[in-house]
Amino acid sequence: MRAGLRVVVAIVVPLLVACAKTPPAASTSVEAGKETGRQATEVVWNQGRVERLGEFYTETVVRHVPERPVPIVGLAANQAYIRDLRAAFPDTRVEIVRIIGEGDWLAFHWVWTGTHTGDLPGLPATGKAVRLEGVSLDRMEHGKAAEIWDFDDQLSMLQQLGVIKPPPATT
Repeated sequence: MRAGLRVVVAIVVPLLVACAKTPPAASTSVEAGKETGRQATEVVWNQGRVERLGEFYTETVVRHVPERPVPIVGLAANQAYIRDLRAAFPDTRVEIVRIIGEGDWLAFHWVWTGTHTGDLPGLPATGKAVRLEGVSLDRMEHGKAAEIWDFDDQLSMLQQLGVIKPPPATT
């Protein structure tokens, strides 16, 4: 009996130790996704290298944004969307505050800043600086963003641009 127990211990203990040292695949992919998000933010949004978007987004990426009634579908349409925003706010900067991940989903809390020196549809340049805080939920496929849901404070942005007056201060 003791010899059998020794054999079981000799086999099971090393397996348990090996499993404890090997991170689960999900956490590895979450960490890789976080790094992809950081790189995409720096390269595409901050440096304006929109031609590199395919390194970070799938060909069929679908982006949902509050200011558009229909999703932006496909890599080319997403490149155009980012180019248009950067043309209206050429000094765009995005800072990632935190990233949380679970499974194939990542949540990015970010702060976006820029100066409105180019036209937006229906809104000529105002020259005003904007600070916008938001969250993007990204579903990843094979290390790239396949679906993006952006949530941000559009009312605050329109107030900062002078399109909508802020409510009077209350006492």
